[in-house]
Amino acid sequence: MTKRGWQRLFFMMLVLVFSLAILNLASARQSKTFADEVAIDLVRTSPSPIQPGESFDLWFEIRNIYPEDLTNLEITLSTPLPFVKLQSEEYIKKFKTLKQGGKELFKYTIITSKNIENGDYSLSLNYYSERLSETITEEYVVKIKKAGIIISETTVTLEPEDITIQKIAPGKIAQIKINVENSEDYLMKDVSVKLNLSGDIPFAPVKTTTEKEINEILAGKSVDVLFNILALPNAEAGIYKVPIVIKYYDELGDLHIKNDLISVVIGSDPNIYVEIRENEIYNVPGVGDINLNLINAGLTDLKFVKVCLRESITDFSFFGFKLWDTKNYEILSEDCVYIGEIDVDDTESVKFRLKLKTPYQKINLPLIITFMDANNKEYVKERNVEFEIHSKKEMGVASNSYWWWILIIIIVVILFFDYRVWKKHNKECGVLDYIAFIPKRLTGFKRKK
Repeated sequence: MTKRGWQRLFFMMLVLVFSLAILNLASARQSKTFADEVAIDLVRTSPSPIQPGESFDLWFEIRNIYPEDLTNLEITLSTPLPFVKLQSEEYIKKFKTLKQGGKELFKYTIITSKNIENGDYSLSLNYYSERLSETITEEYVVKIKKAGIIISETTVTLEPEDITIQKIAPGKIAQIKINVENSEDYLMKDVSVKLNLSGDIPFAPVKTTTEKEINEILAGKSVDVLFNILALPNAEAGIYKVPIVIKYYDELGDLHIKNDLISVVIGSDPNIYVEIRENEIYNVPGVGDINLNLINAGLTDLKFVKVCLRESITDFSFFGFKLWDTKNYEILSEDCVYIGEIDVDDTESVKFRLKLKTPYQKINLPLIITFMDANNKEYVKERNVEFEIHSKKEMGVASNSYWWWILIIIIVVILFFDYRVWKKHNKECGVLDYIAFIPKRLTGFKRKK
């Protein structure tokens, strides 16, 4: 082919591409004329194409093509099924004045039905002409096309262990895996998956961005997208909805946008233990109060906490044969105590009054603790608390024995002064005689009549 021939071929291809572009632009922008007064163009839909079950915006432009200014214009959108109007939206647009050659932009927001199929659907604009005193109706066509994408359930994996868990502890790093599947029969190109971690969402990306890109996803295939995130140390336990935006282009170059939510749970397994705070029982058998401390050593608050003390029984056996059993104690107070809430790194106390019956110095207290975590998951924990009976002297507790010493000292002082008086009248006698005289004095002394 000659040089002139190549130039002609190139010029023809350029004209063809330009013509296709003009046709595509014309198909995207629809223009209607009402009563030779105004032209109303459907400029664009956002997002495009429109997705089933989602809201979208219709942008229109009105132009005055009449040789005079127009006043008191009214335009109403008619939305037949499968479209639904928003209650908060005003669907009658009013323009007090539209000058000759002037133009204005306006929009409507509506919702599509979830069960709508792919295809072209009609919407109508009703224009009231004050000059003609009548309403003119024109139809516009919008395109509904399902996004060919499925997001599977999110899985959360702790790093570096490859263990799938249901929640992330505050201050810990985890990996979010999102499975993106192409459910359509065409190729998805230039796919981007973005996590929106702004606002009050208590997560931050770690060694990664919040947006991942995929070159393409073949029809019927899926791709796993991984994000490393950190649950902030001060994050409260709970279920958090993380917005996700997925964009891709189909084979015709149309942009598809899908907004979705994934659920990520913040929390940790509770850690509660019990210790003896105070014991008022110093003898076996004996009666007194046992004060216990419940300590929340986990990373999540506990609520609806209840503590129940069970019976403790000791078996007496001889060469492996059970002879009898006996209760170690009798619970004189309520055997179940409701506490309520225990915050992180906080304690609450509970008291039981017991009457000990066992001859042993060591006693086991079997406890059942029931509660819920911040995510309303119920737990039942069994704890065994062992305590040893010690005397008041061993425990350093002061007793009332010093009163006896005071009484003895008083008696000795009285006897000392009494002995001195007695000695004056019995100079020949000694201390032994006085000691022998004391019983006679206490029993035989009588007042003379």
